[in-house]
Parts: sequence; C-alpha cells; structure tokens
Amino acid sequence: MPALVEAAGKAGPDITFIAINLQEAAEPVTQFAKDYGATFPVLLDSDGDVAATWRVGGKGQPLPATFFLDSNGIVRKVVAGPVTAADMAQGVSLITGGAN
Repeated sequence: MPALVEAAGKAGPDITFIAINLQEAAEPVTQFAKDYGATFPVLLDSDGDVAATWRVGGKGQPLPATFFLDSNGIVRKVVAGPVTAADMAQGVSLITGGAN
C-alpha cells in the first residue's frame, strides 16, 4: 500500500487510482486506508465477484494484485504480490506513454 499511496500522491489528474478490498468489513478497511493515508477510493468487494472476474485472491491466484489499465481500458501491466515504487513507476509510464 505505501508505494500505491506515494504514486497516487505524485500522479497527475489524468491517472485514477482505485483500491479494491476483498471480502472484509468496511470498518477495518476504512481504518487501514486512513492509516496509510490513501487519498483514492477504496472499494469493497464483499462477495468476491470482482476478484473472481480479475482472477485474484482465489486458490493459486495472487493477492494483492495491481493492474495498470490505459485510457482505453487495456491492461498494460500486472503485478502479482506487493507492488514496489519501481513497479509503480514502470506501470504509470506504460499507461501514460511516459508522459507522467
């Protein structure tokens, strides 16, 4: 989460960050986001439908997972496991054509 929060703070207005929490109650998720200083939406996937669609969090599937989608909705990079600052920089560059 720290690399995601840091990248969101540096990103321009053309990049949208969204976190999706898998099957946890709202209160601890909200507190976690607050503790890390998240300024982007943290959505709840309480029934696991989003996770199933994106194939994360199930048996043999990564969690956390970070997806970088360009302005056309095309996935340009996926990070399985914790995301690093280098992962974030590369992902943002891929979706912006290096413009950010």
